[in-house]
Amino acid sequence: MPTMPRGRIIRGAGSGEKMSVRGLLLLLSMAFVAIWLGSLIPDALPGRADLVIGNGTDPGSLHPHRATGIAEGRVILALHEGLLLLDPATLEPLPGCAVSWTVSADGTLWRFQLQPQLAWSDGSPLDASDFRRSWLDLLDPTQGAPYGDLLEIVVGARQWRRGQGSRQQVQIRTEGSNTLVVELIHPAPWFPYLCAQTPLQPVHISSRGTAGVDVPTNGPWKLQQWRLRDRIRLIPNPNYRGPARPALEIIDFLAAESGNTMLNLFVAGMSDWAVRVPAAAIPVLRSDPDWSSKWRADPYLAISFYRLNLERPPLDDVAVRRALSLSIDRMQLCQDVLGGDPEPAHGFVPWAPAAMERQ
Repeated sequence: MPTMPRGRIIRGAGSGEKMSVRGLLLLLSMAFVAIWLGSLIPDALPGRADLVIGNGTDPGSLHPHRATGIAEGRVILALHEGLLLLDPATLEPLPGCAVSWTVSADGTLWRFQLQPQLAWSDGSPLDASDFRRSWLDLLDPTQGAPYGDLLEIVVGARQWRRGQGSRQQVQIRTEGSNTLVVELIHPAPWFPYLCAQTPLQPVHISSRGTAGVDVPTNGPWKLQQWRLRDRIRLIPNPNYRGPARPALEIIDFLAAESGNTMLNLFVAGMSDWAVRVPAAAIPVLRSDPDWSSKWRADPYLAISFYRLNLERPPLDDVAVRRALSLSIDRMQLCQDVLGGDPEPAHGFVPWAPAAMERQ
């Protein structure tokens, strides 16, 4: 396109530069090493995937109890399925592995009825006991799961995580093979939303502390290959019995470190979705008629903030902190620094676009 030529996106050395003999030898050595490393890869990836996503950095983990990043979460949502799902348009809870659920009159006792004949990707049966074990593993204080506190509203969970109780005292139990019963310490209308989050997805017993190609999962996709600094390849899970079975054959999640890389891959036709682009490119993407139809900015339920030491003057004075907060032009930061359509944040809980009103 005329306003964003590929040469301006991908920069390289000028053709007039000269290379020394030492530089040439270094380049040849690097090429040899690259060829040698390539020979160590046993399985070549066949062809282009049906959907290629410039996903971000390599995931630190694909284990639902260990992952903390958004890029990891995108892959995990394809590999695993929780009791409930969230409607992509309204964010309302929908049936997932559970076909129905009820709550007691006082709002503390929840019953989830699972689909019959659920299975892991290896064909082994999945039932309510898998959810119970997975949730207890998430709470286990010896595991150090970063989001274990999500379940501290369960009776006995907080005490166990703080070394004052036991696994047996946590009120997560099964009734038969297809019913999961959870007792909360107080009413929690948001509990169905928690049940759709990745840390509460079931984890196969063989994947405690790890996740890889050989670990069974229960989502619509399963992991075929994970090549570090390259891609994660998913193929359909033949044992998935959920509502939305894959219509595609292959999905690739590319390891792209920056927005520039993601945009370059997209412009070159090597990816179908760049999840992030550099802020400087956004005005061009919006204004160019060839690209404006491909640009979309979706709400993102996250905030950015700085941690400050409040124990030393003058930041130990709440009036000083309030004055500093009021002096920051958040809107200008959003428009001129971040780009896109971020909304100024005035608290730690972002506003959900699907909510009826701001709280």
